[in-house]
Amino acid sequence: MTDAIQVNWLIGGILGLTLLEGVGLWTYDRVTRRGLPTRVFLLNWASGVCLLAGMLSLGLGGGVPQVMPWLLAAGLFHAWDLKRGWRRSRRRKDST
Repeated sequence: MTDAIQVNWLIGGILGLTLLEGVGLWTYDRVTRRGLPTRVFLLNWASGVCLLAGMLSLGLGGGVPQVMPWLLAAGLFHAWDLKRGWRRSRRRKDST
């Protein structure tokens, strides 16, 4: 196998495991009500999935039109997650 094919398999495998992780976290919370709530991990998880999808698109020979939407989505999810976390920390600070 060439290095490029190995890298694509690696990125694809990590992407698959990341997707299974999200489904597993969501399912565990829904079934047991003791898991990590979806609202806590969803934005960070989605950002990672989009970043991995962008890397895989690039590895498979995609150009800017194929890769940029994934990277843009990853950045937007990340910014949204940061904004939400910032608001939470400010609320905690204001209540003390």
